[in-house]
This record gives sequence, C-alpha cells and structure tokens, in this order.
Amino acid sequence: MNHIRHIAVTLLLLSPFGLFAQHSIDSAMKALENAKSVTNEVYSERRNPTTKEIESASYLFEFTDNKLADKIIDAMRKERSKACAYEMSNRHSNSLVYSISFQNANGSFSKYTLLQRGSSKWMLSVKKGTAVRSTKSSSKSSSKSKSSSKKRTDIFGIEDDLIEIYGLDPSVADYAHTDGNTTIYTGPDGNTIIINNGRLSDIQALSDSGYVLNLDGLEQLESLESLRSLESLKDLQNLKDLEKPKKQKKSRKSESGSRKSKTSTTTYTSSDGRTTTTSITYDL
Repeated sequence: MNHIRHIAVTLLLLSPFGLFAQHSIDSAMKALENAKSVTNEVYSERRNPTTKEIESASYLFEFTDNKLADKIIDAMRKERSKACAYEMSNRHSNSLVYSISFQNANGSFSKYTLLQRGSSKWMLSVKKGTAVRSTKSSSKSSSKSKSSSKKRTDIFGIEDDLIEIYGLDPSVADYAHTDGNTTIYTGPDGNTIIINNGRLSDIQALSDSGYVLNLDGLEQLESLESLRSLESLKDLQNLKDLEKPKKQKKSRKSESGSRKSKTSTTTYTSSDGRTTTTSITYDL
C-alpha cells in the first residue's frame, strides 16, 4: 500500500497544477506517505479524453496520528494569507473542520480539507485541478398542462466540491463542506442543499435529527428555521403540497406568454448571529 501511496502523492505534488500548491501544506501532506497511522486511502484522477493529460486529481487519507494532524493544521494557518478561501469550524471537542483553497489567474486550484471524526480519528481530503462553472438545472416539462416550477441551482467555483466518505457512518462532518462562499450539504440519500454564505454549524442544527433535506419542488421556503419543525418525511411532503396551488396558478399564467425565471432569496440569522442566505431560481 505504501508503494501506491507514494505514486499517488507524487502525482498530486508534481502534476502540472501541483506547482501551484502551497509548500508548507504539501510538506505536511508528504509526511503521510510513509505514516503507519494511515488506515484508509483513496486516490482518483480525471484525464482529458483527447490529450490524456491529468485535469484533476484527488486523494483522501484517514489516519490516527494527532501530531500529524496538528502539523497539517499549523501549515494551513501559515498559508492562510495566500489562500482564496479559508474555513475553520470547531463545534465541540473532537469535531474540527479545517479547509483552505488556493486558486490562480488561469484557473488552477488546490484545496485541502481536514476533518476530525472523533478522538484520534482524522481525514484529509486533497483535490487539485482546474476550477469550472457547474450548472445544475431541472428539466422543463414539454406539456403546458403539466407545467410547474422547478428548482435550478447554479454553483460557481471548484467542481465536485463535496467530501465523499467511503464505508463510514454518515454525519454532518461527512456530508457538509464549505469553501467560504457556499456551503454544500449532501445527505446520505444523495439529496443536496446549497446555502450561499452558510456555515457548517448552521447545517449541523438542521441535520441533527436526520432530516432528508430535499428542496426540489418547493416554490418558496420562508426560512431555514422552518425545517427544524419537520419531524418526518410526511411533514416535508405536506409542506410541498401547500405549494401546489401557487404553482398551478403560475402555470396557467405562463401558458399565454413566454417563460420567465424568478429568484427567491431568503436570509436566516442563527442564534449565534451568523447569517445564512439561500437563493433559488425557478423557471416560471
């Protein structure tokens, strides 16, 4: 396994976009190459189908060495002034999240995320490549009689900006991640909510009870606070049903004219004073 780890680390550090990576963090990361505390590792890469050049590469380590984790944290803090995004979340003992991103003018990026999953349980995720714009949109209905509003979410920044966990029990630390501008929460069922200017602590409160956060089909949500009152999937479905009359009225109006879009923005201030803004664009 050490041989495979050596090859993967070398590819990450010496790839065309590896030169953009920050020296202190890469030095700390290289210490994982021969670390006996590594319990699991996953390496992946994506190549250009024509040139076969590596366009992006990622590596996930799980390890148990607290001193090594401290070394990585110190390196992140040292390079903070050079980063385009930095995030630190410390909700309680044995639950830390550190994330730092670097990006240059031509689009090359390096991103490092360190998660603490318990006492002496750490995970480091590294991704390098080219930043792109990814737009996810729901398909439009071809039948005017069945026309309805659909959620469309635009994501700007690093592609596939999610932490994936392999074979471990889900928790908010596994599925929530932020680059400082947007927070992406993907539940174990694959449903996704993207919160602009959000923070991990806000999403933690929403997911503590295991809610399935699927906002697709909701025309408007007054605030994220309303999700906390949901006790079951049935309650979430009832909330969707309340929106149906509104969507049907808009559907009849849209039949006589061209389709337009509408952006709904909701701001929620948490108990600790942090502000979370959600923006959802709908096809009318």
